[in-house]
Amino acid sequence: MSTESLYFVGANYRGQSQLSRFLREGIWELGWQGDENNKQYVKMASLLNKIESGDQILIKSTFTRKYNLPFKNPNNNYYSVMRLSARGTVTENIGDGHTLKVDWEEDFKPKDWYFYTSRETIWQVKRDTTLHEVNDLINFALNDQEQNYQIYLKEQSNYVATNEEVKEVSLDNFYVWYEEHKDVLLPKAKEGAKENRKLQEDFLKDWPLEKLSSMTLDDYVIGKGAENNSLCYQLEFGKYSNLFLGIKGGSSGKFGIYWHNIKEQYCGPNNQIIPETEVEKYFNNLKSELIEILNAGIKGDFESKFFNKDGQANSFYNRPNVLTKLLCAYSPKGMYSGINMNKFHKEVFDKLYEVKGRGGVYKQNFDLTKIISEAIPELDSELLGYPLWEYRNFITGETEDEVVNNKSEFINEYSNTLINEKNIIFRGAPGTGKTFLSNQIASDIVSNGRTDKIEELDSEESERICFVQFHPSYDYSDFVEGLRPKIDKQGNMGFKLENGIFKQFVLKAIENYENGKKSHEEQQKEANTKNKILSYLDEVNLGEDVFEISSGNKFYIESFSEETIEINIPGNAISKAVTLKVKKLKDILEAGVNFKKGKDINEYFSSHRRQEDSYYFALYNKVKNYNLKDSNADAVESVKPFIFIIDEINRGEISKIFGELFFSIDPSYRGNKQGVYTQYANMHDEDEPKFYIPKNIYIIGTMNDIDRSVDTFDFAMRRRFTFIEISAEDSANAMGLNSKVHDQMLRLNEAIITIGNLSTDYQIGASYFREIDIEESRDECPIWNHKLKPLLRDYFRGEANAISKVTQIESRYFNEG
Repeated sequence: MSTESLYFVGANYRGQSQLSRFLREGIWELGWQGDENNKQYVKMASLLNKIESGDQILIKSTFTRKYNLPFKNPNNNYYSVMRLSARGTVTENIGDGHTLKVDWEEDFKPKDWYFYTSRETIWQVKRDTTLHEVNDLINFALNDQEQNYQIYLKEQSNYVATNEEVKEVSLDNFYVWYEEHKDVLLPKAKEGAKENRKLQEDFLKDWPLEKLSSMTLDDYVIGKGAENNSLCYQLEFGKYSNLFLGIKGGSSGKFGIYWHNIKEQYCGPNNQIIPETEVEKYFNNLKSELIEILNAGIKGDFESKFFNKDGQANSFYNRPNVLTKLLCAYSPKGMYSGINMNKFHKEVFDKLYEVKGRGGVYKQNFDLTKIISEAIPELDSELLGYPLWEYRNFITGETEDEVVNNKSEFINEYSNTLINEKNIIFRGAPGTGKTFLSNQIASDIVSNGRTDKIEELDSEESERICFVQFHPSYDYSDFVEGLRPKIDKQGNMGFKLENGIFKQFVLKAIENYENGKKSHEEQQKEANTKNKILSYLDEVNLGEDVFEISSGNKFYIESFSEETIEINIPGNAISKAVTLKVKKLKDILEAGVNFKKGKDINEYFSSHRRQEDSYYFALYNKVKNYNLKDSNADAVESVKPFIFIIDEINRGEISKIFGELFFSIDPSYRGNKQGVYTQYANMHDEDEPKFYIPKNIYIIGTMNDIDRSVDTFDFAMRRRFTFIEISAEDSANAMGLNSKVHDQMLRLNEAIITIGNLSTDYQIGASYFREIDIEESRDECPIWNHKLKPLLRDYFRGEANAISKVTQIESRYFNEG
């Protein structure tokens, strides 16, 4: 037996281990059948071609481990492990670029080698007198010589696993990770399984499969409150919310149809109103789709047209959280695990087991459940969901309540960049479509990848995008907060502190972020209270109905919004106009205390005595005793992204506009509840928290490189943004210019550099050429005459040969030489 060279080879492809088959058939195969152009295959095939009859090979799998090690690990480091599962001698290299015939040793006992490992599919190791690791490994692999761990521990800085190695996703890694954490995972999984069994038993009594065919629209639909006891309500918020997997979050449109409380109409996905005449037909079609795909899934018939990945044959294919939950509930034990594999499927689940063709995440769930349960018999389908969910959290570093947007497949390539970086600036020449691109990205993200067209957003999605354009006169009071002149009813001029556009937008995002992390019950309680306040205020005759505080002082409500209540106090010598906060009134009502006077409010909230407390107390008594007929507001929120676009960001004086928010917009300080005091903090209420930027705010800026104000861009701000250059060529590709117009744009830009002696910063982007045909005639060339020629004259203003340059560039533009 030669010990000069040997090969360590992997046995995982097609999403699962081929070890048993290789041993049974006396072969070893390199994967990538049908994908021989793959770069990794080409690299591995070059090694495969070197293997000859008589060479030794060992099947290995590589993973990381920090517990249950055969040596002490006081620093809790992860170390790389290579498990040797089989050893054999090659009898023939068939020469097809894939297959070796191998005589496998029948009595080989698997063993683990630590520290010096490789993750390549084929790893050739040759004896080397200068490297003890190589010789030790060969002796361990072929001669069963024990590994001396102490030698490697002295050099452990060379062998501590990197974060990429620790979090490399594979079934082998999952198996090892599970074994290391099973003492915690298994008891929790069993506890969940016990609860699931009871819930499933009750669910099948309440909602047997055959009942679905006869259920009415209101039996199914969500949005009519808990008393409706519908299927969708029970699955998301009611008795069966924890059955197998939670499906809270997102919009009610995930069920296909729901009742919109405010519009008082049935709506489909994207809040589209379903005409009353079409509702019954729409629901019957939806019900048929649900029953059809459930029946196919229960049989494991993934070749059914209902599991076609385009989702056209059945809309429930694209509702993985709802459908997975119902498949778990209705299918026999052992078929599905309680986890939605659509979340992080590319980062995690596709690397465990990838499904191509029909079936998607449902077949993936079905197959993975079978594969893992066979490998680890104690992990059956009842128990597997929880360990898989925790493994997914371990790999991604995410927990469910911190995920702002967990969709990884956006339409636009820059959308994930914004999600990761928080703040980006698109820079480039004029007309490169930076603003157009910003709107595309914003639409892509707020719609969770549904569309990148801003005109296709629904009203809720549109409200999560804000656009502003900076200019030299723009300042802090426009952006953050400032004093604005205000004339009262008596005609007296005064000033009022008002939020700027950015702060107002951020406050909406904070409300969503904080609400999204609350339980359904908390959100429902707060929504009902706010609904009660606003409903009461709706019935007040503004400026006419008289209110009175305990001292006898009278006041009127002049106006109100969802945030504030403006009151007028004619007899108050200090201030006749006072602003009350809806949130503060809501907090008082939700405190659960029977306040007797304004002072009680002050003492309960541990604040200094203020005159406003008397007015809050008066309104508290009115709203508390107000009888609202239906206060069941359907306002459950999940954390959602908010996109703020700053066009021409470099044209404003950045440091003056942002002020102290330099600190807050830094991605590393997002969500910092310590926050900052704004410039006018001394005018805020005492109990008002510091201002901070939540994690669900994303900022896009745009800037022209040739703008004269580029140099004023603050360096402190530059550090907080990721800059992305958009070239003229990028814009042409993004906007899909036809080939002739594209060529004309290229000629113009080449001439700007070669004739004009300007840099690429001065090239002209595709937005100048959108929706036009090529300009071939000087008689009909509106783009050249009205846009391009004046711009070029500005470029060369003051130069002695300016006219000559423009003329030469014009000739090149019209392809005249």
